[in-house]
Amino acid sequence: FGRIGHRNDAYCTSTGKVLLAFLPTEQLESTLDGWVLTPRTEHTISSVPRLRRELELVRARGWADNVNEVEIGVASVAAPIRNASGEVVAAVSAESVYASQEEFAAQLRRDRERYGVVIRAAGIRAE
Repeated sequence: FGRIGHRNDAYCTSTGKVLLAFLPTEQLESTLDGWVLTPRTEHTISSVPRLRRELELVRARGWADNVNEVEIGVASVAAPIRNASGEVVAAVSAESVYASQEEFAAQLRRDRERYGVVIRAAGIRAE
Protein backbone atom coordinates (compact mmCIF):
# COMPACT_ATOMS: atom_id res chain seq x y z
CA PHE A 1 0.00 0.00 0.00
CA GLY A 2 1.40 3.38 -0.97
CA ARG A 3 4.71 2.18 -2.36
CA ILE A 4 6.19 4.95 -4.51
CA GLY A 5 7.01 3.78 -8.01
CA HIS A 6 5.19 0.47 -7.55
CA ARG A 7 3.07 -0.74 -10.46
CA ASN A 8 -0.14 -2.73 -10.30
CA ASP A 9 -2.16 -4.49 -12.97
CA ALA A 10 -4.99 -2.45 -14.48
CA TYR A 11 -7.62 -5.16 -13.98
CA CYS A 12 -7.36 -5.01 -10.17
CA THR A 13 -7.02 -1.29 -9.48
CA SER A 14 -9.73 1.37 -9.52
CA THR A 15 -7.73 3.69 -11.81
CA GLY A 16 -6.90 0.81 -14.13
CA LYS A 17 -10.55 -0.20 -14.36
CA VAL A 18 -11.54 3.38 -15.23
CA LEU A 19 -8.91 3.57 -17.96
CA LEU A 20 -9.87 0.16 -19.36
CA ALA A 21 -13.61 0.87 -19.22
CA PHE A 22 -13.32 3.98 -21.35
CA LEU A 23 -10.93 2.62 -23.99
CA PRO A 24 -12.24 2.59 -27.55
CA THR A 25 -13.89 -0.81 -28.20
CA GLU A 26 -11.21 -2.04 -30.61
CA GLN A 27 -8.41 -1.16 -28.22
CA LEU A 28 -10.20 -2.80 -25.28
CA GLU A 29 -10.80 -5.98 -27.27
CA SER A 30 -7.15 -6.09 -28.31
CA THR A 31 -6.07 -5.61 -24.70
CA LEU A 32 -8.39 -8.30 -23.33
CA ASP A 33 -7.66 -10.86 -26.05
CA GLY A 34 -5.69 -13.63 -24.38
CA TRP A 35 -5.01 -11.60 -21.23
CA VAL A 36 -4.26 -13.80 -18.23
CA LEU A 37 -5.58 -12.17 -15.05
CA THR A 38 -3.48 -13.40 -12.16
CA PRO A 39 -5.27 -13.20 -8.80
CA ARG A 40 -3.52 -11.04 -6.20
CA THR A 41 -6.03 -11.96 -3.47
CA GLU A 42 -9.17 -14.08 -3.33
CA HIS A 43 -11.12 -10.92 -4.30
CA THR A 44 -9.18 -10.13 -7.49
CA ILE A 45 -11.11 -10.35 -10.74
CA SER A 46 -9.42 -13.29 -12.45
CA SER A 47 -11.43 -13.93 -15.60
CA VAL A 48 -11.94 -11.82 -18.70
CA PRO A 49 -15.75 -12.35 -18.73
CA ARG A 50 -15.99 -11.13 -15.13
CA LEU A 51 -13.73 -8.15 -15.96
CA ARG A 52 -15.97 -7.28 -18.92
CA ARG A 53 -19.00 -7.20 -16.59
CA GLU A 54 -17.08 -4.98 -14.15
CA LEU A 55 -16.05 -2.59 -16.94
CA GLU A 56 -19.67 -2.34 -18.11
CA LEU A 57 -20.63 -1.38 -14.55
CA VAL A 58 -17.84 1.21 -14.41
CA ARG A 59 -19.02 2.79 -17.68
CA ALA A 60 -22.63 2.83 -16.45
CA ARG A 61 -21.95 4.44 -13.07
CA GLY A 62 -18.96 6.56 -14.12
CA TRP A 63 -16.50 5.42 -11.44
CA ALA A 64 -14.62 2.32 -10.31
CA ASP A 65 -13.64 0.75 -7.05
CA ASN A 66 -11.15 -1.79 -5.79
CA VAL A 67 -11.95 -3.48 -2.52
CA ASN A 68 -9.37 -6.03 -1.37
CA GLU A 69 -8.40 -6.86 -4.98
CA VAL A 70 -4.74 -5.82 -4.78
CA GLU A 71 -4.19 -6.16 -1.06
CA ILE A 72 -6.48 -7.25 1.77
CA GLY A 73 -7.58 -4.28 3.82
CA VAL A 74 -6.99 -1.71 1.07
CA ALA A 75 -9.72 -0.06 -0.99
CA SER A 76 -9.87 2.73 -3.53
CA VAL A 77 -12.31 4.64 -5.70
CA ALA A 78 -11.42 6.30 -9.00
CA ALA A 79 -13.08 8.61 -11.49
CA PRO A 80 -12.16 9.51 -15.07
CA ILE A 81 -10.52 12.76 -16.11
CA ARG A 82 -11.70 13.88 -19.53
CA ASN A 83 -10.18 16.26 -22.06
CA ALA A 84 -12.10 19.07 -23.77
CA SER A 85 -13.48 16.54 -26.28
CA GLY A 86 -14.86 14.35 -23.51
CA GLU A 87 -12.33 11.56 -24.00
CA VAL A 88 -10.97 9.88 -20.89
CA VAL A 89 -7.28 10.71 -20.72
CA ALA A 90 -6.46 9.90 -17.08
CA ALA A 91 -8.02 8.89 -13.78
CA VAL A 92 -7.87 10.20 -10.23
CA SER A 93 -8.23 7.99 -7.19
CA ALA A 94 -8.26 7.93 -3.43
CA GLU A 95 -7.37 4.90 -1.37
CA SER A 96 -7.50 3.89 2.22
CA VAL A 97 -6.50 1.08 4.52
CA TYR A 98 -9.54 -0.33 6.32
CA ALA A 99 -10.86 -3.41 8.08
CA SER A 100 -14.37 -3.52 6.56
CA GLN A 101 -16.45 -1.83 3.87
CA GLU A 102 -18.26 0.05 6.61
CA GLU A 103 -14.93 1.32 7.92
CA PHE A 104 -13.92 2.40 4.39
CA ALA A 105 -17.19 4.35 4.02
CA ALA A 106 -16.57 5.97 7.41
CA GLN A 107 -13.01 6.83 6.32
CA LEU A 108 -14.36 8.52 3.19
CA ARG A 109 -16.73 10.57 5.33
CA ARG A 110 -13.91 11.58 7.71
CA ASP A 111 -11.55 12.47 4.89
CA ARG A 112 -14.21 14.21 2.81
CA GLU A 113 -11.96 17.19 2.02
CA ARG A 114 -9.00 15.03 1.05
CA TYR A 115 -11.13 12.78 -1.15
CA GLY A 116 -13.50 15.53 -2.25
CA VAL A 117 -12.18 15.71 -5.78
CA VAL A 118 -12.73 12.01 -6.39
CA ILE A 119 -16.03 11.89 -4.56
CA ARG A 120 -17.41 14.84 -6.55
CA ALA A 121 -15.98 13.58 -9.85
CA ALA A 122 -17.44 10.14 -9.31
CA GLY A 123 -20.74 11.38 -7.94
CA ILE A 124 -20.29 9.30 -4.79
CA ARG A 125 -22.33 10.48 -1.83
CA ALA A 126 -20.11 10.82 1.23
CA GLU A 127 -23.02 11.46 3.56
